[in-house]
Amino acid sequence: IDALWDGQVISQSRFPNLLAELRARIGRHHFPEARDGRYQLAAVTTDLDQFERGVQTANRQEPAAAAATLTAILGLVRGVPLTVPSSRYWTWVGDQTHFAARVEAMVADAAARLARIELERGHLDAAQNACEQGLLASPTDETLVVALTEVYMAAGKPAQARKVVEAWEDKVSRLDCGEPSN
Repeated sequence: IDALWDGQVISQSRFPNLLAELRARIGRHHFPEARDGRYQLAAVTTDLDQFERGVQTANRQEPAAAAATLTAILGLVRGVPLTVPSSRYWTWVGDQTHFAARVEAMVADAAARLARIELERGHLDAAQNACEQGLLASPTDETLVVALTEVYMAAGKPAQARKVVEAWEDKVSRLDCGEPSN
């Protein structure tokens, strides 16, 4: 009950019906009958699983292939990982901010690697996109801000580079954890 309905009060008579409804929505192959009194999801992958596998694959690839893999997995990024849209979602994350921070760092590292590859290949638009995707997940990541600034400078856009740095400094200042580095 805690795992599926966040601890809401569920009557014993309603519980089997709710399990049947869940099974009907996600499929019996993903939510088989209980074994030894326990329910378990089967053959379910998440975008995080896909992202981690993509990072592992990219680590074994040459730069051009790694760039394609990293571009694909960064397409999964929509914002800061595990950001709770309301109290109804992802309550299991709860006090596990270290987990969310690890995911955020993994996305930022992948984006920074892709940006470096694309900068070396002279693909400024692709490097810019990599930085921007990474900053969706990790808006205060200094490495990505520096890389994006380098992209704008290489593209002859110093004013845009300055705006990126100023926006980053403002974000870091609002965190109230000291002054941004120079």
